[in-house]
Parts: sequence; structure tokens; C-alpha cells
Amino acid sequence: MGLSFSEILLILGVIALNLVVLFGIVYLALRLAMRNQKQVSMKPVLEPQAQPETPSEPEPRSVSAENPPIKHAFDFTDDTLTMILEMPASLLEDDEALAEGWVDVVSWARVTYREILAGRLAESKTAEDEGVSADAPEMSGDELEASLKRLHDSAERRRELRMLLAQKGAGAERGSSHTAH
Repeated sequence: MGLSFSEILLILGVIALNLVVLFGIVYLALRLAMRNQKQVSMKPVLEPQAQPETPSEPEPRSVSAENPPIKHAFDFTDDTLTMILEMPASLLEDDEALAEGWVDVVSWARVTYREILAGRLAESKTAEDEGVSADAPEMSGDELEASLKRLHDSAERRRELRMLLAQKGAGAERGSSHTAH
């Protein structure tokens, strides 16, 4: 009692049709879920390859109308940075805006620090050219490189934290959508 060729062909056709319908349903469900899910866009951390003659300022980031920009002030002493921030307390509730504001403030601190380092380097070169010993401590090339490496490592840590924050936000959204069903 074997199956004929046409019966086998009919069975394979029905199985293929069921798989196509199942694929279509899953595809549409995923498209609808992705349309309802908030898309996260990460801006790459741009590190200059060579220090330009004049330090470039970071691009102003878009801040939502609800959250005004964070006001900041910096004080650099030796290897210590002191920051004073002024921002609305409501910003602490918005992880994305807080992370964006923090990255913006730290970017401004980096620009300011680079300007200070460039000023020190220019002073030391001027003092060398004039043959006068400067009262301020000179930064060697190794110290400058180490400082720039610390800044680069800091930028990498901020990038990783932003990625973790985005993953945490995506996980929280998925978790809330599963509990709603």
C-alpha cells in the first residue's frame, strides 16, 4: 500500500503551503511588533586622530523641550576635575536624556581640558624657544599621551555605558510588553 507520486506531491505541496502561511504570520507579527517598539539610535563617539590647531567644540546635542540643557562649570587642579552641574531634578527620571546630558557635559569638559593641555604645551614650547625655565611644571610627551589615553578610555567607558543603557531600556520595554499580555 504505497503512495503514488501524485499523492506524495500533494502532501509535500500542503506542507509547503502550511510553512509559507506560518512564515507570513510570523513575519507580519514581527513587523507589527517592531513598528510599535521605540527605535534607539546611538551616535558614534568621535575621537580626533590628530589634534587640530584649534580644538573643535562638540556638536550641540538635541535636548527635548521638557529637559533644558544642563548648566556646568569645571575646575581642573593637578589630575582632578571638579564639575558643578545645574539641571532640573526631573532629568533624573529620564535615563536617555540624563545619559545624553552627561555625555554632553563630559564632552565639554574634555574640550576644556584639551585647551588647557594645549596652552601648557604652547607655554612650554615658548619657554624652550626663549631659553627661560617656566615656573609651571612642563608636561612631557609621555605624560600628554597618557592623559590623552585616559580621555580615550573614558570615552570608551561612556560608549559602553550608553550601549548598556540602551540594552536595559530595550529589555525593560520587552519585559513590560510580555507582562501586558
